[in-house]
Amino acid sequence: MKLTNLEKYHDPLLYDAQNDTYTKDLSLIEEYAGLCHGPIIDLACGTGRSAVYLAERGHHIIGVDIHQGMLDRARKKAEAKNVKVDFHLQDATKLDLSVQSPFLFLIGNAFQHFLTNEEQDALLSGIHAHLEEEGIFLFGTRFLEKEDILGVKPYEASFTDHLGRKVTEVYEDIYHPLEQVLECVSQVIAIDGEKVQKEKETIRLRYVLPQEMKRLLEGHGFTILHAYSDWNKTPMHEKSKQMIYVCKKDSV
Repeated sequence: MKLTNLEKYHDPLLYDAQNDTYTKDLSLIEEYAGLCHGPIIDLACGTGRSAVYLAERGHHIIGVDIHQGMLDRARKKAEAKNVKVDFHLQDATKLDLSVQSPFLFLIGNAFQHFLTNEEQDALLSGIHAHLEEEGIFLFGTRFLEKEDILGVKPYEASFTDHLGRKVTEVYEDIYHPLEQVLECVSQVIAIDGEKVQKEKETIRLRYVLPQEMKRLLEGHGFTILHAYSDWNKTPMHEKSKQMIYVCKKDSV
């Protein structure tokens, strides 16, 4: 089976069960959304967690994702809340919308899905082109930690899925230093205590170090306004687990 790095998103309902209650990023996103006049772009919007939240608060939202199933789920959630979001099925490295926005955000650590220098360049070039002059680009990604480099030996963890079942998975992480990519492998081994044999799922995540990120962003026409270690605006530090950037598109 050819890996597309989308295997973890095969079931949008299951994805929501694991991720839809996350709210830590919404306050900072809403802060910048409140300063905007015009459409806001939620890039790699997934099942619409943040897009629907902002639309409920009266913002004009454009949601973009590469996964049709995730977008279908997002549309249903918007319809259930009786809000309008303009959803588009697009590859973020080939972004082609007919608008420029004062604010574009990329959350859920989606930046790590762009595994090569070429993909990162295409992503940032597209974002730059779709922002108004001095528009704001906000995104988050994981800070590379010692544990990531060493890799994680197999361990088990459980969660409750959308059907109310207790699902137990086994996880293993392997870091590839030449690519700066963490390969995360998971497999469901039990449901409600009954052993099952599900296929393994793999997701590959690219890591970028702070000085590398600074050069990358500045090279694509952005000025870093803030670099945080969490969504509460804690300044980035050597023990950070996240890298949250607020950037401004440079004036010509």
